[in-house]
Formats: sequence, C-alpha cells, structure tokens
Amino acid sequence: MIEATSAYFEAYKHVLKALQRIKEDTFPFQRYLVHCEKDVSMPSYILKDCVYDLRPLIKNSRIGIENVQRGNRRIGIPKQTPTTDVRLFQEDWPSTSVLKMDESQRKAFISALTKEFVLIQGPPGTGKTYLGLQIAKALLHNSSKWLQMDSTGVDEEDTKPTRNSRRPEALPKPYMLVVCYTNHALDQFVEGIVDFMPENLFDGRFPRVVRFGTRCKNPKIEELSIKNLRRKARYEFNNPRAGVIEKATAAKRKIKEIRETIEALQSRNIVLWFNILKSVLSENHSNQFGDNKSYGWLQWLQVLEQSWYKEVNKHYQNQQTDKEIKDQLIAMETEHKEEELITVISESEHAFNERYLEVDDVGFSLNTDTIGLDLDMQYENQLKRTDKLEEKCRLILRLEKEKAAKELHYGENMSEDQVIDVKNIWILSMEDRWKMYRYWLMQYIKILHEQLRTSEQEFNEIFDDYMRASKELDEFIMQQTTVIAMTTTNAARYSESLHKVGPLITIIEEAAEVPEAHIITAISPRCKHLILIGDHKQLEPKPAVYELATRFNLSVSLFERMVKNELSYHCLQRQHRMRPEISELVRHIYDVLYDNENVYEYPPIKGVRKSLFFITHNKQEAFKDEGRSFSNEYEAEYLRELCLYLLKQGYKPSDITIIAAYTGQMFCIKEKCLDRKFEGVNICVLDNYQGEENEIILLSLVRSNTKGDIGFLNRENRICVALSRAKQGLFIIGNSSTLTMKSQHWQTIIKKLQIEEENNDENDTVPKYPSIGKALPLYCQNHPSHEGILAESPSDFKKVKDGGCNLPCEFRLSCGHACRYDCHPFDREHEAYKCKKQCSQTCEDGHKCRKRCHFGDLCYCSVVMTRN
Repeated sequence: MIEATSAYFEAYKHVLKALQRIKEDTFPFQRYLVHCEKDVSMPSYILKDCVYDLRPLIKNSRIGIENVQRGNRRIGIPKQTPTTDVRLFQEDWPSTSVLKMDESQRKAFISALTKEFVLIQGPPGTGKTYLGLQIAKALLHNSSKWLQMDSTGVDEEDTKPTRNSRRPEALPKPYMLVVCYTNHALDQFVEGIVDFMPENLFDGRFPRVVRFGTRCKNPKIEELSIKNLRRKARYEFNNPRAGVIEKATAAKRKIKEIRETIEALQSRNIVLWFNILKSVLSENHSNQFGDNKSYGWLQWLQVLEQSWYKEVNKHYQNQQTDKEIKDQLIAMETEHKEEELITVISESEHAFNERYLEVDDVGFSLNTDTIGLDLDMQYENQLKRTDKLEEKCRLILRLEKEKAAKELHYGENMSEDQVIDVKNIWILSMEDRWKMYRYWLMQYIKILHEQLRTSEQEFNEIFDDYMRASKELDEFIMQQTTVIAMTTTNAARYSESLHKVGPLITIIEEAAEVPEAHIITAISPRCKHLILIGDHKQLEPKPAVYELATRFNLSVSLFERMVKNELSYHCLQRQHRMRPEISELVRHIYDVLYDNENVYEYPPIKGVRKSLFFITHNKQEAFKDEGRSFSNEYEAEYLRELCLYLLKQGYKPSDITIIAAYTGQMFCIKEKCLDRKFEGVNICVLDNYQGEENEIILLSLVRSNTKGDIGFLNRENRICVALSRAKQGLFIIGNSSTLTMKSQHWQTIIKKLQIEEENNDENDTVPKYPSIGKALPLYCQNHPSHEGILAESPSDFKKVKDGGCNLPCEFRLSCGHACRYDCHPFDREHEAYKCKKQCSQTCEDGHKCRKRCHFGDLCYCSVVMTRN
C-alpha cells in the first residue's frame, strides 16, 4: 500500500481497503469496465415484455411502493387514477410534453430504464439532478415488476433470466443505492427522493430512505440520518453485543460533552457559573461569596447587567462622545490581535480528538446555559428588550461586554502561591480578580482533560466489539430501508456491508468528479443496474498529489474513461439556468447546447448597463508561500465594492455569490467583507462551487502577470465551471492580456465578449457597450436616461455611495425634514428610513430638544431646573 505523504491517509484508507477486497469472479459489470464492450444489455432483473407504470411522473404525484406489511398492495397511488403503462422495449413511450422533459432528457430517461449500464452527460443547467430523480422515481414505483434473482438465476455475463428467476413475495431490501461526491449534492438528491416517496415516509419504525454521513445541513433530511436511526434500531435489533453499544454510547456521550464544553470555553465568551468552578476553589475563598454565591460570584467579576449599566451612567456623566467610545472599541480589537490567546486545548489535541473518535452520532448537544453566563447572549437580550436604546448606550454596553470578553481569553493567570496569599477577594483590583478567575479556569480545564482521557480509555477498551456491533446494527438498518444514500467516501467505508446487503440499483451523481476507485468500490457484486450521471467537461477528480494525475491519469474519472472508449452515452442539450449571453460563453465547449425559453425572461441586472461584463485590468497578482496560493488584492477590493453596490440596488445577500479562482484569493476577499452588510453573501473557491448556481456571480480570476502564466485557468473544465454558475448576472474581473497570451480557450471567450451589443432600442440616448472593458458601466435606477458612471477602480463606486447617482434625494419626510442621502434605489418610499437630524422642538421654557428627530414620540425636556 502506497501513501501520498502530502495527503491525509485516513481519507483514502477506506477506498484502498475496499480495493483490496475486490475479487475477479464477483467483480460487477466487467463487460464494460474491463473489456469496454459497447453493446449494453438490458437489466437482468426485468423481462423483455416488462410493463412500467409512469403515472407518478405524468401526474407529478407521489409513488406507490411495495409494502410487505400490507400484503404487497400499493400505497400512495389512488386506484381511480387512470394508468399510463409503457412497454419498456417497444416504441410507445409518452411524448416529451407528457413526461415534462425535453427530447434529450427523454432519450436518456428511456435508456436509464432499459439499459443495465448507463452514462448521462449533463452540461451546466441541463437538469442532471432533475432527470436523476425522475429515473429513481420511475424505478422505485415499479419495483413490483422486478424479478428475484437467486444465486443460480443469472450468470454475471448472461443477460437472460432463467426459470429460477421469480417474482418475489417480498423483494429483499434495499432496492437502491444513491451515491454523490459531496454532502451538499447528496442532501439535494435525498430531499428530491423524499418529495416523491409516499406521504408516510416511515415503513413501520424505519424510513424508506436512510442517509449515511454526518455533515447534513438540512433539518428535513437530518431525521433520516443513520445516527438518529441507530438509537431506534437498538430496541428492535437482537444483538448479543447490544450491551457493548450502550456502554460505548455512554462513553461517547461523556466525551462529546467534555469536548463541547472545552470548545465553548475556547470559542465563546462564557463566564463559568460558581457551581461549576467551586470544586477548584478553597473553602475560604468560596465562603467569601456570601449566602447567594451564584449572584456574589458574578457581582465580584462585574459581569451582571446592573454592573454594565453603572458604567453606562459613568460614561454619560463624563460626557464621552460616540466617537471616543468607538475609538476605545477599535483600540481593544487591536490589542486582541497583539496579545496571546489563552489556549484551553491545543490544535494537535483537537485534531487528534476529531480524527480518531467520531461522536456526532450521539444524541447530545451542549446547552451553554448549564455551564455559565454567555456574555454575547446577555448583550443581545438587552438590545432586544429595549428597542429604543440610544446609540451611545448600545456602544457602552458593547464596550463593557468586550472588556469582559477580553479578560476571558487574554492575559496572565495568578500563580498558585499568589492565589493562596489572597485573604480577602473583595479588595482585589478588577485586573487581579480576572487573573484569579483565569487561574481557577485553567485548574478546571485540567480536570476536564483528565476526564476526557479516562472516558476515551474506557471507550478504547471495548472499541473492537463496539465496531463489530455497530456494523451489524447498520446492516440491519440497511435491510429495513428502500433507498440508501451516502457520499463516495462513506460508500467505500461501508463497502463490506453494501456487498452483504447488495442494493439492486446504484445511481451515482457527480460521477465525472469522482475518482474511478471510489465508484468501483461503491458497486456491490449484487448490483444489476448502474446509472452514472455527470459531466466530464466540468470539474474532474482532484488527486492530492498532482504527479499522480499527470503520470497515472488519476484525474480521469470512470465516467470520462467510458466516454473516451466510445461506450454509448446520452448528452442533455437544453439548459435552463443561464441567460443567453452567459450560456454563449460555454456553448463552444459542447456539440449542442440550446437555451430554454425561461432564460429569455430574466430581467436586466439593476443599476448596471450590462448583465454580463468582464472588467479587465493590469494590477499584478501576488503569491503567498504559506498558503501556496495566488491572490490579487485589487480584484478583491473591486468585487467588495461591486457587491456592496448591488446590495444597494435591492438584491438580497443570498442572491450574490463571489467566486475566487484560488483559495488565497477567497481568504483575501473574506477579510475585506467582514462587515455585517455582507452577511449572507456566499464567498467560496471555484472548485467547491461545481453543481451550484446563483442569480448573480462575481468572479475573480486572480492571475495577472507579463508571462501569460495562468495555471489551471487554462483547463477547459475549470473555465466551463467558472462561467456557467450565474443565472441572471455574471461579472468577471481579470487581466484579459494575461489570459489570452497563451490560451486558445480564453482567446475564444474574449472574442465573444468583444462583440458589441446590437442597437435595437428606439432610445438612442442610452449608450451601448461591448461586454468587456476597463470600466463597468453603471446607471441610476431613478434616472436611467442619465449617462451614469464608469467604474474603472474600486474608488469609483464612492461616486455613487448610496447606489443611485450624485443628485441629492431630498425626499420630504413626515417629520418635515429631507432625506440626507444622495439619490438611492433602495427604500424609495422611505418606509424604513430613520431621520437622524436634530429635533427642532422647544419646551415651554424655551429649551431646545437635545435628541435626534423622534417624530411620532412625545418630546420630553431633559434639562434639570432648580425650583424656587
């Protein structure tokens, strides 16, 4: 076994072990995978005269599915619904309009039901996932038509069932295995399956779909996760090792509780309760906190709300300005960066814990209220309870919260001798009180580490028995469900179990991005039907070691290898995602790529003259040794300003994604977009955005040099992914001279962008532009006929700082004041606008109101007067 030293071995261990277990006599689909035969047979589990019912597809209804407990009768499809039966191997298939597919999808769909080894290529936006779900829907609905294949029923190379093939009283589960490369794609596919399954998703105590893996971000899918089902299954699964599972679960729960406590103390601003820390305090010190020790403890540290409000009064009495308080906050943040953070768990310890003992399957989540006072929560609750707090009061409360947070994570501890010498804790300065708290905190952390080691040791003693029992439990769950869903990594991890339970059908999504070894190990010897869906002209497998890709073709997926060996495949041809100008950029990559009608209906991007534009520049790239990656600060700054401008046009943050070609650039952009205004804007690296889409994409290409070196940006598949993620608007920034110097691909694309827009508009006053230039043409939504500005550099966006133009807004408010902004496209009716001008009212004694405009609220004079 060879290990690439630059990669983490654990991630490949399961695949390599699964490869070692493959046997030549049981290796599935050898005719195609090894001998590259082009004549593909029909699936061996159906007969030549098989008839499928396609009602759920045509009626867009839920499927009926075999139910053993109900005497094999169908559930989920009303009897009175007229059937639409199709003989699989005759020419009487429903039309495209009936199936709700285009012609290329229909052909691929027919092939997927009638061939045992199927390749479906889906260019960007052509509905790969949609088609995959329709295929799964048709297959599962017709599971009653399948044949039970026993060990003598069908030879691996024989496609004709013998007399031993029979329709079963109850076809053994699972029926189908769905494999995706990423967790996100898996969740999408599983959600689609759940939507067409019978409304009662649970068949008895177990769901019809089980998702393996831990990184599920969809609450709807989370209840189908293997970790949740293990707890239910333990009560039904008769296993002599069940006691081991319970004992191991208790140990894992304790381990998870300790880990989450340590993590919370490291990452959050939590002051531990007195009851948590009292075990490390001396009796003398403990007694000094009085009868109500919990209250006295927090009062001693001055983190109670009333302590913060005392500071608020002091600041008001000292008449500090908002700017002075903000300067204190900035100074504190600067100090944080310079001081050394208190480490309660080292990075190596954290990596070891996470790597060697998974505890996510334990039903436990730490409630931080049980361990201490969360300062951030206290601050947020104060703001929620008192909506009308003045800005100054909010700033002071935040300052007090930040002061306490700083003490929690930065600074020295008292020594043990110093703590012993303290006779009266109440005469200590605040600085010394926090030093003493940090000493007690570190003593408590030592206890937690000791408890963690003990719990891990208990778990390790029963580890082998636990793994065997867990494996048997998981196999039991697999046999109760209809569909198993997992990532390629989990498919390799569970390959032995999958070979035992033997799913009849395997559907692999993102197949062109999956290394061949991952697919091979995911296919059970009992699998009779393999459907691969992907696009080898988008992203390819990424071996951790580049030399393995170039010398041994490890970057060539099984999908691409089959296509290159001229095995029959279907390519989808109608894209539903990109507006036509954008799809034109990648059209030359595919033999055929049509635009669906819906993409012609997209509105133009608001505030910008072009919905597709390439901003070209000559600002140099930078290479960072520590990250071994490229960045371009100019591009990061430009996209920050452009993103802010688009948000002012009324777009939601979730409508915008910023994609960086390099990881270094992604971090550079994230550093510039820390402001709250950017919350919800997705910033990611190109390789992690395959299969995703958004309304507006801002793309940073990064590379800018005089040699024409553009690295992987010269690869057609990377270009294809980069240019095909946007639905309505695509804005690219890069050095077109660098890109076109040596790259034929970019020369073709830049030529397309240089074609000037046809002037079909009767209004000739609006200027026309090509889709590439040094400056992005902007316009004001309120005054669209005005010329607008050309944003050549990031600073140009300051000329339209409120998103419109430089004319004053002057909208007259209910209070009588005028809007203080320049012309702005957002909140045109000023419903959310808050007037910040000085209140113009005076009291009966002639005192002018000192507050900002508070129209609608009573005006009370705050001047203190002496009574005679």
